[in-house]
Amino acid sequence: SSEKKTKRNSRSIVIVLRSIVSFNMQNNPRADASNQSWLIGAPLTKILGVITGISYAIIEGRKSHDNLAFDTNTILQDGQFYRIFTGPLTFSTSGEIVVGLCVLVNLSRRFEREMGTRKYCIWLIGIGILSIIMQLLVVGPLLGTLRYSGPYHTIGSLFWMFHTTTPRLHPRFFGMFGLHFSEKSIAYVFYFQMILFRGLDSLIPCVCGMIASQMVKTIPPLNSALDVPDT
Repeated sequence: SSEKKTKRNSRSIVIVLRSIVSFNMQNNPRADASNQSWLIGAPLTKILGVITGISYAIIEGRKSHDNLAFDTNTILQDGQFYRIFTGPLTFSTSGEIVVGLCVLVNLSRRFEREMGTRKYCIWLIGIGILSIIMQLLVVGPLLGTLRYSGPYHTIGSLFWMFHTTTPRLHPRFFGMFGLHFSEKSIAYVFYFQMILFRGLDSLIPCVCGMIASQMVKTIPPLNSALDVPDT
């Protein structure tokens, strides 16, 4: 049945992503012994994962995704400001929640351990504020309605950190059609799948998260205000 196929696909995705995480941690020179366990040293990531999963179950059970989604038009024109908080809370489909949680937890735990929980929490709040401002005041008026459900700006900001700070340990990890790819390329497949899951509606908040992440890294006042360590 289709339900059994979905469960099998979900297990396969989890197994593959766990393998990627295990490989990255074993080959990361900054990793210590505690990093080998799935969520040790990342309590905030654990909380975010649980909230995302439980919120999906509750909202899906009540079929309330449309009423809670992030929507620039209803926020700015109708004053439904609660959508700023409920929209990025969780995803709206089973496919998104499976892939999204794996990607989110994988990236989040990595940078929480590197930054420390307190600094990582401040960093997430700052990134969230910056990206939401961009979506409401820049992207929305320019492109029209932007509507989505899920922490896409968080995924975008974490992806950008992964892209810019994680070294390629094996530049010739595998080859295809005469081209060589590093071990990071495998992770990129899953990350881009998530970023492009809903087309522009998922790409735009992810890009806003990337821009916010770069702003925090490169603008000294923002870096100092959010207490983000140099990487």
